Amino acid sequence: AGWLAGTEQELAPFGLEGYHHVETRLNRRRMNWKLMVDTFCEAYHIQSLHRATIAPMIMSSASLFDSWGPQGRMTVSRWSIAELDEQPRETWDAMPHVTLVYLLMPNAVVIYQQDHVELWQVFPHGTDESSAIITLYAPEPADTERAQRRWRKAMDLLVQVTDTEDFIMCEQIQTSFRSGAQEAITFGRNEPALIHFHRSLDELLGVALPVGAAATGLAAGG
Repeated sequence: AGWLAGTEQELAPFGLEGYHHVETRLNRRRMNWKLMVDTFCEAYHIQSLHRATIAPMIMSSASLFDSWGPQGRMTVSRWSIAELDEQPRETWDAMPHVTLVYLLMPNAVVIYQQDHVELWQVFPHGTDESSAIITLYAPEPADTERAQRRWRKAMDLLVQVTDTEDFIMCEQIQTSFRSGAQEAITFGRNEPALIHFHRSLDELLGVALPVGAAATGLAAGG
């Protein structure tokens, strides 16, 4: 609990201990493990990279990031959040209209969706290969054929999107890194989760931050 820095208290109302395991899959790709985690640390790529898959459901330009200790949470809005404009503010319930992405340092991501939870555990195999263990949990057991079809479809979608859109792009980025064309990556102020992840990792490893990073709000990616 100490390492989670209070994350467990925020997750407690979700009742995750009552969720049921649906399926676990393994995905191994030729890229650094940090690139796998980076995939979940910003939403602005959704409109261009996921135009035909999840962009019609999830906004790419409206997200929040909060951190506590090494841990953090990114709140990503769905397009349906616009429905709240027609409701009195005192009745607003944002939860059905957002996706919560929890960064659990150093190598886990918990994604709380409207109807299920995803756990991503990322592991390195050297500097240019890594694997992700992807697990889907549901609030009710998948004990009927209909439920099994539903969750298989959900798992297929999330694996398809990350595997054929995100991770292919990440492998291209990894190839560029290996070329030696540039020595560092600079994150901008619209990438707070990325900055937090890499800064926290540097602190855990005892790596000194680049000169000026603390003052400018920018950081180099490791």
